Amino acid sequence: MRTLLIALALSGLANVSAAENGQRLLQFDKQTMAKQVKTSNDAQVGVAVVGQGAKSALHVTCKAGATGFPGIAVTAPGVAWDLSTVGHVEVRVANTGTSAIDLALRVDNPGDWKQSPWNAEHVGIAPGAAGTVRVCFGYNFGQPGYALDAKRVSQVLVFVTGKAEEQSFRIESLAVGGKPGEKP
Repeated sequence: MRTLLIALALSGLANVSAAENGQRLLQFDKQTMAKQVKTSNDAQVGVAVVGQGAKSALHVTCKAGATGFPGIAVTAPGVAWDLSTVGHVEVRVANTGTSAIDLALRVDNPGDWKQSPWNAEHVGIAPGAAGTVRVCFGYNFGQPGYALDAKRVSQVLVFVTGKAEEQSFRIESLAVGGKPGEKP
């Protein structure tokens, strides 16, 4: 299986086939974060780049608060990414908090989120542990779902279920891979 490691911001992903040799497309940096990474609630969610170069990651802290699903959105640098040459998006996350987290990954097409133009998956991660969440296009939580148009991916969301205590996690990689039409 081909897996393309990419930094969170994914800019340059408009042409995935150019990076199919597995090279990293972009480093985590403050300039890219400012353009493409948005929080669900700036008062509740904090984001910081940690590490440098190939070892950089994104640390996300979600304070207890009003947002039911605190996290981040990574938007396409243009209208959308064309991911038609791959079958999934995945994120590797380390739980840096003191309680278990339920981490979700959602891959969106343009449109009203209330119409559910997205595919999603989630995983529970214990404190101090790491886990990977993979979304195969056309599936929601392991079941057939919205027929995502992989040529028109507008954003990727990484979020947790809101809790009464602070939660934190480190995004170690965001990757695309597999083959079109793959199943979970």
